[in-house]
Amino acid sequence: MISYGGSNNNISILVDTKDKVNTLKFLNQKLFSYEKEELVI
Repeated sequence: MISYGGSNNNISILVDTKDKVNTLKFLNQKLFSYEKEELVI
């Protein structure tokens, strides 16, 4: 399980163990990268 949050807005995602590292890298790139003009939610 990947969880993010610390307020009233939290996200939890169930991911197969074999896909954990790639999923975390993808989420980090798409959600927390400010190189692109648009934010993917």
